[in-house]
Amino acid sequence: MSGHRSTRPRVSNETANINFEAGTALENLRAEVADIEALARAAEAAADALPAPTTDRQRIVFGRIQSLATKTSEQASASLRFANAQVSALTAQMEAHRKAASAEPRQFIGRSSKPRS
Repeated sequence: MSGHRSTRPRVSNETANINFEAGTALENLRAEVADIEALARAAEAAADALPAPTTDRQRIVFGRIQSLATKTSEQASASLRFANAQVSALTAQMEAHRKAASAEPRQFIGRSSKPRS
């Protein structure tokens, strides 16, 4: 006979992040993309500063480096523009929700001002 399966409930060791805020997470992600974009631009500048190739093999490698650095920089810049647009959209949406919430009439729960009979 094989061993019995444990029927005791198990709890994950990972703690849930109860303080998670989507706006903060999106802004943090945008900041990371900004760092990546800066690195990509630095790589492109470094590739531009390489000495001119003298052999066919060096020209091929140089072309690959140039192409990779340029494409990476362009993609990182596009990703940063997208991230900035997402942060702006979220900010506008949150502001619209705040304005809508402040414009709603407030209902108070509790004692009524009417006398009881």
